[in-house]
Amino acid sequence: MNGNDDIVDLQNYVKRLIPKGKNKFLILGGLILGLLVLPKSITVIPAGHVGLKDFFGNVSDSTLSAGLHLINPLLKIHKMTIRTQEINAAANVTSKEGLSGHLDISLMFSLNPDKAAQVYKTIGPDYIRVVIVPQLRSIVRGVTAGYE
Repeated sequence: MNGNDDIVDLQNYVKRLIPKGKNKFLILGGLILGLLVLPKSITVIPAGHVGLKDFFGNVSDSTLSAGLHLINPLLKIHKMTIRTQEINAAANVTSKEGLSGHLDISLMFSLNPDKAAQVYKTIGPDYIRVVIVPQLRSIVRGVTAGYE
């Protein structure tokens, strides 16, 4: 056998693998569709985060833990951190006697992974700015107003 015979044999083998007629287009269309859907079906949740499953605005109560997950390609995944975070704030407060003082405050907190879906549904992804910071300031003012 020479090199040309090997090439002809390889071409004939490849031709036998590819179906003829309408099946050819169905298989090609299925492969293209599969290649488009596959990346949307895999998501990675980084360490220290949970994934919230949003299906056309309906957020599921179950969350995805850290790792690789195979999901419905129509789902949108919102990632929320469950790591310990710190907020630093400065406040000018007054005492019961009307004296003014300056406080530097630090708050460390973390989101409970079991409550992440409820927090997202009721408050939103910006829960730190919406709830935690205003509550911190309110509590500091309330506590310092009781001191003389």
